[in-house]
This record gives sequence, structure tokens and C-alpha cells, in this order.
Amino acid sequence: MTNSPEEPRIDREIADLVQGHWETHGTPLLLSQLGSRILREDAAVIKNKSENLAAYLRDRLADRVEIIQSGQNPTIIAAIPANVRKNFNIDTMLSRTLRRSVFPRFHPAFWAAFVKEPAPQTRRYVSVGPPPRFQEQSDDTTPSDADATEVASEYIVGNDDVAAVHSSIKRWLIANSLDESLFLADRESRRKQFPSDDLFGRLIVALTPEELKRMSIPLDIVSKLRRQSV
Repeated sequence: MTNSPEEPRIDREIADLVQGHWETHGTPLLLSQLGSRILREDAAVIKNKSENLAAYLRDRLADRVEIIQSGQNPTIIAAIPANVRKNFNIDTMLSRTLRRSVFPRFHPAFWAAFVKEPAPQTRRYVSVGPPPRFQEQSDDTTPSDADATEVASEYIVGNDDVAAVHSSIKRWLIANSLDESLFLADRESRRKQFPSDDLFGRLIVALTPEELKRMSIPLDIVSKLRRQSV
């Protein structure tokens, strides 16, 4: 199908992303990666129209985008241009694609929420933080955090298969219209990063070795000085 003015913008962009990825890399585009490239407002549209991203592609873009799925691990799903000749083994191709993929690093507590099996008769929730955290509540109890979002059992992988967990996280983020940047591991480290021109550093440089030997500063004062720019 060729682009037309009547074709929704998001459909054109998705098809172009899949086509461009194939032409550039010669590999399928993982749905977990495709989801991260879709604007938040477009993800909300997809959620309203279909059960998930894979269903949306099958329902609306089947003539331009084809979904392929691992037979060994059904949670690994990718997209290729519909006109590609599939003269390859799907599992081999997806395995090669995963080895070349660079996944974002999520906060350990957030990651654990999609890896660990929940306790019986509980529901799991994730809070933004910072730092992100998850909690389990009994079926009849509501979470204490106002921003807590449930991680339903369908998103919990139950093992540390990196690709499968990332795929599940992406589906959960899209389903709940959440930005992955809220849960990245380096978000907290960026928040705590000290300025390069902090007062403590300037103080240390200004003093002689003999003067430093006579100094004794409480750690809370050190922390305050480290956070203050000159």
C-alpha cells in the first residue's frame, strides 16, 4: 500500500520505522523497541483502538507490516515489512536481532516487579518514586501511593530473560501511557549528581596538606557543601 493523505499519520510512521529498520540493519524491529519510538499520545490512540501494539499492527497494517513471533519464546515479537521474503528461520533471525539490540537499563526495583513471581492472592503495584519501587497488596487492599500502577500477572515474566522482560515492560508502559524515562536506572543517579564546581571541592583545593590534616568536618556538612555550586 502506498502512502495516502487518508492514511493516519501514526500508521505511516510505524510502517516507515519498520521499513527503515529493515533496510538499515537487515533485521526485524522488536515490538519492544518500536513501542519506545512511538509518541506517548500515539500510544494512547493505539491502546484505545486495539488490545496491544501487535494487535494494532495486525488489524490496521497487515498489508505493510508483518508480525513474526519466536516459537521458542512467544514473548519475543517483532515486525518486518510485509513484502520481505521470509527465506530465513524466524527463531534464528530473532536470536540474532536480540544479540544486536541495546536495551535501556531500568531501576532494579522496577525490573524486579516484572521478574519475580508474586505471592499468592496478592496484586503488584509499581510507584514512580524516585526511586521507583514495587509493592504487593492483598486482593482487597489498595496501595498507599497515589501514583501506584498495577502490574497485572500477564506482564510478570517470572524469570530473568532480558528480552522477554523488556518486551513485557514495553507493553505495560504502552498500556498505562507511562514514559520509560521515569523508571530508568540512571534517573536517580542523574538526580543525585554533584555539580562540578561544588564548594567542598574548592575548599579542598584551597587548603594545604598540613591544613587538611587538621580538618574534621561532619558528613552532613560535607554532603551540603558537595551539593552547592560556587
